[in-house]
Amino acid sequence: MNPEEIKAEPAEKSRTHYWKFVTWFLAIVVLSFALLWGLARYERYVGQSQLDDIVAAMKQYEKEDYAAAMADTYGGKTPKETLQLYIAALEKRDYALAAKYFIGGKQEKELHRFDKTTDARVGEVILLLKQALNSSKDLDCDGQKTECAIHDPVYVDTKLYPNGVWKLTDL
Repeated sequence: MNPEEIKAEPAEKSRTHYWKFVTWFLAIVVLSFALLWGLARYERYVGQSQLDDIVAAMKQYEKEDYAAAMADTYGGKTPKETLQLYIAALEKRDYALAAKYFIGGKQEKELHRFDKTTDARVGEVILLLKQALNSSKDLDCDGQKTECAIHDPVYVDTKLYPNGVWKLTDL
């Protein structure tokens, strides 16, 4: 073998190694980007899927809430009438009936509002509610409103249910 051939062989080997290295390096870079892109797409798909599940659950909740509201007939045709019905139930100490004049989510809490309250205290509450009823024109809502409230001497908030019945939301 002549010296030129010996020199050519390592140069050729190093060039071959160089191109193998470049090829593998580029393949790893491309595969890494493809993997990252795929993971990002997958995360977006999972996020969208979870969002779709949440939206479906919310729609189902709204549908059930609407059906419950339509079936709930306790209340008056006006906010004032609902408050009058509530006061009448309190006067009879019929707390189960009084609780039914509240929106669905608050009925259980209202059922137990007066559990540990004396008759004298219930009488004071009734008196304050009657004062609010007689002194306020805020509960005379026009047909455009879906919520009405009074603030003096006690806070009373009402809401119009989709079936046309007014419910108490807060006292």
